[in-house]
Amino acid sequence: LNFFSRNYLSYIYEIVFLFIGFLRIISLFLSQKPQKGNDAFMHIDHLIGSTQFGYIEDLEYRHKNYFKIFNDDIESKHIILDEYDRKALTGVTQISFQDLFKELRVNAKESSTFFGQIRSVKFLSLILPNAVKNIALFSYLSLLFRYIKDSKDDLKFFSGGSELFASAAIKESVTTYLLKHGAMSQMSKHCFLKYAHVYVYSKDDLEHIKEISPETKVSIYASPIITKKTNNVIFFGAPRDLNELKILSELVHFFKAREIKPYYKSHPIMTIDQNKLISDGLDIEIIDEMIDASDLIKKLQPRFCIGWASTALCESLNAGVIPISTQLDREQQELKKHAILYPFSKRAV
Repeated sequence: LNFFSRNYLSYIYEIVFLFIGFLRIISLFLSQKPQKGNDAFMHIDHLIGSTQFGYIEDLEYRHKNYFKIFNDDIESKHIILDEYDRKALTGVTQISFQDLFKELRVNAKESSTFFGQIRSVKFLSLILPNAVKNIALFSYLSLLFRYIKDSKDDLKFFSGGSELFASAAIKESVTTYLLKHGAMSQMSKHCFLKYAHVYVYSKDDLEHIKEISPETKVSIYASPIITKKTNNVIFFGAPRDLNELKILSELVHFFKAREIKPYYKSHPIMTIDQNKLISDGLDIEIIDEMIDASDLIKKLQPRFCIGWASTALCESLNAGVIPISTQLDREQQELKKHAILYPFSKRAV
């Protein structure tokens, strides 16, 4: 940006950013109500980003990957913060309005300099609305990290998926990790953030990140190798299973006929009613305990794991257990739309 010259468009964009951003930072400033005990944020080692805001389903599983790397008994102090809950964000500490306005001005000038170089109307229509909408929140998040980092210089942030949140952390020189909780999508090197460390489920994801961001450290979540297998098979479920009971029923019958016991582990977002429909429709034992896929594979030591487009199939292969995919042709096309990297058709039966 230092090489860009400012033009009349830059000043117009800056006025827009400042006007709308100013109204939004007033709202954020007035929303601040630091909760009693939130001074703990100023004395933590690890901040974990998660989200539950706007969801009925329990999404606690999304931040549990942190505990795959750091056990509960670690000495580091950690706090989980909902990245999408405005009340949670403005309840951490009191940020001064003067600091907030200064930060907004800096971000407005930098952003307007960038936008002043764009001549494509289509490109502008794709990115400008979100930039205008989020510049105030980005300014607030930047200061939030700065305030916390002033008390804990070696703070580490573990991103739950919000790139806006992670961008603010990286801007403030906070060591930022990305903990994937699903299959990775195709990414351009131009928009991949400068994470210090990324954890993924597969070698395919790892190689893609190494290609677009060679300086980024990448690791695959550890999976225990299953050497002594039992006559068990685990079905890792998804909500779409309710529409594919016929296929799943055939699979259950196939394994039962060979004295291999089937278990069904529903996806964390599936409801009790959905689990009951699966259990009644398939005559299969439902595993309702909150347990991670890799831990369940370690516990049951199955011969096979079955799933749709689940990362459990990645973990199964990593553990030396044969993965079986129930994807239909039309569903493979759907995954291509989302640019999912992992080649399920090549990595599973």
